[in-house]
Amino acid sequence: MIANKTMNQEQSLPMPLTQKAIQTAHQFAAEQSHPQEAEQIYLNTLAILAVRDYLQLMEIETELTQSDSWNPVVRMCEDAADLMVAGLGKLECRPVKASQTAVSIPPEALDERIGYVVVEIDEREKRATLLGFSQTADTGKLALNQLRSLYDLLAHLDYLTQSRVNLSQWFVSAGKTSGQEVKSVVNKQPVMPASTNNSDSQLNLSQRFENALNKGWQTLEELFASFNSKKVQFREGLPLQQPAVAFRRKGGINLFPDADVMRAKLVDLGIQLGNKPITLVMALTQETNDKVSILVQVHPAVGERYLPSQLRLALLSESGNTLQEVESRGFDIWIQLRQFRVQPRTNFSIQVAVEDVSITEAFTI
Repeated sequence: MIANKTMNQEQSLPMPLTQKAIQTAHQFAAEQSHPQEAEQIYLNTLAILAVRDYLQLMEIETELTQSDSWNPVVRMCEDAADLMVAGLGKLECRPVKASQTAVSIPPEALDERIGYVVVEIDEREKRATLLGFSQTADTGKLALNQLRSLYDLLAHLDYLTQSRVNLSQWFVSAGKTSGQEVKSVVNKQPVMPASTNNSDSQLNLSQRFENALNKGWQTLEELFASFNSKKVQFREGLPLQQPAVAFRRKGGINLFPDADVMRAKLVDLGIQLGNKPITLVMALTQETNDKVSILVQVHPAVGERYLPSQLRLALLSESGNTLQEVESRGFDIWIQLRQFRVQPRTNFSIQVAVEDVSITEAFTI
């Protein structure tokens, strides 16, 4: 995990401005004839290199040459202070001076950014202080006293390295677009969940939905077919039995009759449930204004009539807060979250837990 470092990230962090960084900043600034724009390029370059050095200390790979800020043509036309983080995207590195209480974000830096780091430049002391991080800059200005910690930056980058299930592709696969184009927003500002899971199971369906079936998510028909397959057996060699009758209705699988798309996945929480996987079911319905209605249920392990007691099912927000949670009793044949609705560019997680073991699935829509 990227965030598991020994450095104290809760406070702002001073980084030395090396002679090489200063020389590079002067070199880039000399390309611009206008004094004010030349100074901005100089400060931008120092901020970028300070953030690059910090990420290197944290063993996070960056690609300077792939950044707009390292393109001389772009530097002449735009206020570019981006740093390409390998495999993730552009991290904006905005410089400020000691007297500033906020920093303005230029229009060209409001899109296609995975986050913003504010860096105070002290030329006399040859020091760059990383003040903090913001995931977004919707208003075009960041107040310095509202920045999040560098620990949050590391955790955010860590979360971005994890894949997310793209629910939009479920509609595409099922041919359920409600006459509208289903939007894919996999690269739109995912947010880390605050979780202490022993096991995180996440998969990326954004590019190849067909591979998802091999990684656990199936239609209910395919799930039942796997139950009847000779390949799916108990350790003793006995074939699996059908799960709870709630899945079926008059011979057809009709758990959520109004849903456009249903998918299910076997979730194994290990020895806490006797190594018997329970079934996580999601039903999606396309609504007006591109909103999607979502229902989530958990059903017992195959061959079991009831869920184990104290099994928890939770919906986590983009910031990792628990929006709703339900816990099973000893006689529940299933548990269900209250129906919730999400808009495009929304990220959330579903967590299933028992005792100190949990599995989290991260989703985008």
